[in-house]
This record gives sequence, structure tokens and C-alpha cells, in this order.
Amino acid sequence: MGTKKRIPRPTLLPLGMKRLDLIELPGHIALLALDQPWCRPEHLADLGAHLRLAEELAARQKNEAIRALTRRAKELMQSMTDEPDSLAEFRRLVGMTLPWVSLQPNAEVARVSCKFLAAYDKGRA
Repeated sequence: MGTKKRIPRPTLLPLGMKRLDLIELPGHIALLALDQPWCRPEHLADLGAHLRLAEELAARQKNEAIRALTRRAKELMQSMTDEPDSLAEFRRLVGMTLPWVSLQPNAEVARVSCKFLAAYDKGRA
């Protein structure tokens, strides 16, 4: 018998989500917007939310490599400049975490998201 090439199954979306573009597209658009004249504060907020989610997921899984990437990306984001090297490194780091988050179990993503939403709602009250 010949060996079959394993075809990965498509990943499931977080609970309640029907379309993948609603989850991943904001992060990709925000990365493209960084050095463009149409960059808005909402783009940076999308990237910050993504980095916080990735860092929490990595902490739960004890994944030090992803935690290091998110910490460095957050440092770069806090001291964001228009230097091409800084933007290129930030794009590279976030570009590595975006696909990683999409491969995480739906239940974990939902759990972390609910934790953040509860903390946000508590702060607003």
C-alpha cells in the first residue's frame, strides 16, 4: 500500500461564529493599515486585542515561544514609530501569531474571550 498524504481538516470556528473572515480579517486589515494614511485607532485596538488573546492562550498552554512573540510585539506596539525596521518586525511577529490563534481549540478561544468580556463589562459598570 502506498502512503496517503494527510490532508488537514479545516479548523472549527469559535462558538457562535459562522464566517472565518469575521475573526481573522480585522487583524490582517490592521496589519496592512499600519503605515497607511487610512490607519485608524481601531486598527491598533484590533491588534492589541489579538495580542492579548494570543498571550493568554499561550500562557494557558505554557507555550513560551508564543508568549515571547506577543510580549515583544506589545513592546513594539507601545513604542510604535514610523521606522521601517520597527514596523517590519511588528508585522512579522503579529503575522506569526495570527495563524497560531486560528489553530487553537474553539472552547479555549471562547473561554478566554468570555473572560476578557467579563472583565471589560465589570470595568464599565
